[in-house]
Amino acid sequence: MARDPIPADDDNLLVELDRFLGALSTPEAQTASGVSAVELAKLKQQRDTLASKNAVKREQEAAWRASVQQSKEARTDVVALFRKQRRAASNALGMTNDLRARAGLPLS
Repeated sequence: MARDPIPADDDNLLVELDRFLGALSTPEAQTASGVSAVELAKLKQQRDTLASKNAVKREQEAAWRASVQQSKEARTDVVALFRKQRRAASNALGMTNDLRARAGLPLS
């Protein structure tokens, strides 16, 4: 028996579900396929649930990507300022080895 080709990703699965539900939407098609209107209604309900969950997933993925970008930008800003201040402190003549060690700077 040939493998039943079900798409692995949600977007393509939704496309295939819509195609299947559309093709079997008439009483004639339901009779020919042996799939009842009640069974199709249940499949449609589950398809709608998947579509809703998929939409939420996409929104959350977009929010996650935006938060990652914001975090990268904040890191870039803090690293630039941190480097400048570390360099200034490291070059300051008044820095003792004890103070350098506590600040995480290389000892002179």
